[in-house]
Amino acid sequence: MDKQTEELINKAALEGARQAIKEQKQQERAMEYKQKRKALHDTYLLLKNYNKFIKFKETATYIADELQEKFDEIEYSLDIEKEELSIRSILRSKKRTMTMILHTEKSLGFLKEDMELKQELYKYQVIELIFLQGKSIDEIIEERLIAGSKNSIIRWRNEMVDELAIYLYGYDGLKLDK
Repeated sequence: MDKQTEELINKAALEGARQAIKEQKQQERAMEYKQKRKALHDTYLLLKNYNKFIKFKETATYIADELQEKFDEIEYSLDIEKEELSIRSILRSKKRTMTMILHTEKSLGFLKEDMELKQELYKYQVIELIFLQGKSIDEIIEERLIAGSKNSIIRWRNEMVDELAIYLYGYDGLKLDK
């Protein structure tokens, strides 16, 4: 093989390797973006449904005790396997919901402390009013619960959801690159 052909092959191999590395980095960035986006989406859904989870927690205590009694009754019977699996599934769901509620309550507490330290408690109060008390942005403005424009309240809500995502999901909850 002549020297010119060898140089051409080396250049092509080098360019191919560079392109492969570039594609790999793009795929990694896309995956990170997707994970962070999911964490923010999950945080928003969690806050949006928080009061439903609390209701579930309150009613689930009674249901769980009743289910545990039922489970104890059928535990010795081999004929009722489907019912046993159903009861176990409900109990698992209750445990996961309770764990998420406790984690969310702790995370909200940390976020509130941070906002108090920064003397920006009004930002935290936005998510408290919207998600925990069920107020709309228009109600917050009309009732003058927080001083600020509609755009400011929306911006503060989004900022607090971003911050809460970090407490809930750690690294995956870090703010997305804009």
